[in-house]
Amino acid sequence: MPQVSERFELNKLAKQNRKSHERDQATASLSLAGNTLSINGSVHFDNANITYRDGKKILDSLTAPLITIDLAQLTQGHTVLLAVIVQWIRGLKSEQRIHLENVPPKIQSIIQASRLEEIL
Repeated sequence: MPQVSERFELNKLAKQNRKSHERDQATASLSLAGNTLSINGSVHFDNANITYRDGKKILDSLTAPLITIDLAQLTQGHTVLLAVIVQWIRGLKSEQRIHLENVPPKIQSIIQASRLEEIL
């Protein structure tokens, strides 16, 4: 049986994990200002399809050659976020491209490790 201090640490870790999971279940919202699509909230496996679908509708309506995706309001991003963005890129018109702005360090590291810099 764990000692009191060990139980305290385990309870503390469990509470942190629960809070992290609750944050992770938050939905993402998308907003458009000019040619900038902002992602607000958390993009994760449970909401990736909805985020993709909503973003695609917005991107399909744009005609600008350069579209910015702003991640400043992203509270949590997973590798699935990059999968969503790559799918958005695949659906762009041939004369369009995407520029990412305010990329969190964790996501930037994944981009570099995956060698996605050229398309993102």
